[in-house]
Amino acid sequence: ERTYPSAVHLTASVFERGKLKVDGNADFMAMPHAAILADVRMDGIELDYFRPLTRHYDVVVKGGVLSADGRVEYAPTVKTVELRDARVDGVAVEYMHKGAKGVKGVSKVAEKAGTAAAEAATEKPGLIIRAANLEVARSTFAFVNAAAKPPYRLYLSDTRVKIKNFSNQRAEGPGDVELAAKFMGTGPTAMQVRFRPGTPRPDMDIK
Repeated sequence: ERTYPSAVHLTASVFERGKLKVDGNADFMAMPHAAILADVRMDGIELDYFRPLTRHYDVVVKGGVLSADGRVEYAPTVKTVELRDARVDGVAVEYMHKGAKGVKGVSKVAEKAGTAAAEAATEKPGLIIRAANLEVARSTFAFVNAAAKPPYRLYLSDTRVKIKNFSNQRAEGPGDVELAAKFMGTGPTAMQVRFRPGTPRPDMDIK
């Protein structure tokens, strides 16, 4: 168990300009499915290609490039994702709240799905998520309330976010988030968050 006798090396292009590199070892005969332990490197992954997918959740993603370096272990008895470093640069993310009259209640479906996924990731001991350093730079995040009269849009521009020690396991200790941005394009805004994982509901301090 958790022995990987076969070397695996993979390089690929992702969405034309992006690059993917995988180096590790695998056990192709593991039951009930194959297992792998590998270092993964992604460079220049264009997030614009995910726009058709995110639209189903009332989220519009424009632009943005992802680069990440980490390690993945996917085996019958353990599933671990460890990010050493990840960076998203130049993305614009906009969420539109349509209220109860939205398209077939998509917003409510998205909320339930997101909650269920978060609870599953927290409660399932075999799934371990760790991220040492995550950074978002030169990005914009917006919230549009289309259900209000009149509708309005709030946004943060020139956003820079740094996340350290993110995990879904309480034993990993608290994580920290630092955010600097311009509210509505002009107002200097700063936020510090310390969050504790492994709880049924969000547990955090915000300044």
